[in-house]
Amino acid sequence: LTAVPLFTFFTGIFLLIFALCRFGKLKKYVSTPVLGGFVSGICITIILLQIPKLFGGNAGTGEIFDLIPHIYHEALHACNLWALGTGILSVILILGCKKFFPKFPLSVVIMLLSAALEWKFQLFSKAGINTLPEVQGGFPKILLPDFSAVPVFDCIKGGFSIALVITAETLLAANGYAMKNRYKLSDNTEILSYSAANIISCFLGSCP
Repeated sequence: LTAVPLFTFFTGIFLLIFALCRFGKLKKYVSTPVLGGFVSGICITIILLQIPKLFGGNAGTGEIFDLIPHIYHEALHACNLWALGTGILSVILILGCKKFFPKFPLSVVIMLLSAALEWKFQLFSKAGINTLPEVQGGFPKILLPDFSAVPVFDCIKGGFSIALVITAETLLAANGYAMKNRYKLSDNTEILSYSAANIISCFLGSCP
């Protein structure tokens, strides 16, 4: 809660610099296969991070050479059959629904149904399945970032890296929607909006 808003702030600052320097035009010099591979790599990483949760374990950290041994360890030592069954059933239902009823929001329905079952019957807690901790109610407090919490160089390095990822990934997605729905998109305006969102949200303790 202390460190993350700093990275959010510096990410917003670098995105602002990108927008002022009109970095949006650089997108056309990066080939589609490179951007596709980049996004695919992010997807694979996210999947590998989530697999241990299917076994009822904890998500890992690091790169693929760290994540695969962690998945093996969690599957061997922290496997909860109820968690595994629930997770696999949810994935099958969501994929099946996506194939036959693509516009039906089954993911949301499953989430709400699960929350209702846990609230009423403590179904998952009794089965030893980890649930999310209680979220504090009310509006977030506005706080000034503590710039002494993390070395400035680390914030600059992290903020720059995250800003590059946001620029590449979100512009790819945004331009994909623009092409599909046939409307024009200003890349630099997009980057500027990402900058504003990050700078504002850092005062609410948000992540980039």
